[in-house]
Amino acid sequence: MERIFALRANFNLQISDHAETDMELAKAHRPHVILMDLRLPGMDGFTAFQKLKGGPQTQSIPAITVSPHAMTEDIHKALDRGFDSYLTQPVDIPTFLKTMDHYLKKA
Repeated sequence: MERIFALRANFNLQISDHAETDMELAKAHRPHVILMDLRLPGMDGFTAFQKLKGGPQTQSIPAITVSPHAMTEDIHKALDRGFDSYLTQPVDIPTFLKTMDHYLKKA
């Protein structure tokens, strides 16, 4: 992911591997987009997502799940719960960049 972000000068990546830290980073930095795996240590991605969407500082930030799970039901479950987009791993770089551009234009 770091190498993909290095392709664009306007991308700034903050990395965390724990949901609690992710939420604190989101509150402190108010990113334009949040990328989230659904499998997080300490808290599953759906619970973390609900907490982000429930907080006044983070509720309007678009959230994109990036997951190795490409089954249709996995994608629908995430989108039905409110994720803005769902990208599968391995990441298709042109699709990823197009998706990021879409959300960054709205920011």
